[in-house]
Amino acid sequence: MEKTNVLTLIITLVVGVILTGVLLGPVISDATKTTETFENSGPFNYGIITPEDTYTLEFSTTGDPITVNGEVVPAFDAMNKAYSIIACDNFVARYGVNTSGPFMQCIGVDQNNTNFADGGVTATITVSEGKLLLNWTKADNTTVTKTVLFDEMYAIMPTTDEAVLKVSTEEVYITGDSELYASGVTSVSVWFNVFHFEGTYNDGITISSPNLPDATYSNITWNIEPVEGYNNLYKLTSIEFDINYNDAVTHATYSYFGVPSEVTAELTNHLTPGQISLMGAIPVMVIVALLMAAVGAIAYRRGD
Repeated sequence: MEKTNVLTLIITLVVGVILTGVLLGPVISDATKTTETFENSGPFNYGIITPEDTYTLEFSTTGDPITVNGEVVPAFDAMNKAYSIIACDNFVARYGVNTSGPFMQCIGVDQNNTNFADGGVTATITVSEGKLLLNWTKADNTTVTKTVLFDEMYAIMPTTDEAVLKVSTEEVYITGDSELYASGVTSVSVWFNVFHFEGTYNDGITISSPNLPDATYSNITWNIEPVEGYNNLYKLTSIEFDINYNDAVTHATYSYFGVPSEVTAELTNHLTPGQISLMGAIPVMVIVALLMAAVGAIAYRRGD
C-alpha cells in the first residue's frame, strides 16, 4: 500500500510540474515581453543586393515569366500593373501583365550616362564584376545590351528575404529607422523618367533621378500614423513629394516601395528587468513548492 501511495504521489508531482510549465509558461512569457514583431506582406519578396553578390534574373513572355538564380519566382497578380522588380538609383526593371501577356520594361541610365527605355520578349539581368549587365531581345529579334553602375539594389527573390514590395493603399509597419527603398516612373516631360528614393522616417528620404539630375524636390509628405502601445512604430500608406523641373511642378505619390519583411518595436509599457527576473522565477518557485510538499508528504507517511 505504501508503494502505491508513493507512486501516486510521484505521478501527481510530475503532472503538477508539467502543468506548471504548460500553464504558467505562456502567461509569464506574455507578461514579461518587452518587444513585439510585426510582419509585412506584398506580392513578392525583395533581396538587398550589392555589387559583391551573385544574382541573375531571367524573363520570358513564354513559360515561367521570371526565374532568379535558376529558381522560378512564384506567380503573383500583376494584371494591368507594372511592378518594380529590380530597383536601384540608376535603373528600374518593371514587370507587368496586360491583355497581350507578361511584359518587361528596362529604364535607366547606363555607365556611359546614356538614357534608355525599352523592353523585350526575353531579358537577362545579371550582377557581374560589380556591375549590372542587362541584355534583352525585342519583338523584332534585335538585341540590346547595357551596363549599369550601382551600389545597392532591391531585387525580386523567389523566397522570403529581407524586404517586400509594399503596394497601393495597403498599410505596412515600419519603425522610425526602417529602411525604405523605391524606384518608379513618373511622367515629367516624358513618361519614362525614373525617380528613386531611399531613407528612413527618422532621418528623411533622399530623392534623385538618373534621367533628370537637375530636378529638385520639395513638400515631402508622409502618410503615416503611430501605432498606439508601441514606441517608434508606425503604419505607412504612401509618400508624396513635388518634382520641380523646367519651371514646372509635378506632384508624385509613391505607394509602391520596398519595406522590411518584419519590424520589431518596443512596447510603451512593460516590466522592468528586475520585475521580469522575478516573474521568471515564479515557475521555479512553484516547482520547488511542489517538491517540498512531496517530500513532506513522504516523511509524514513514514512517520505513521
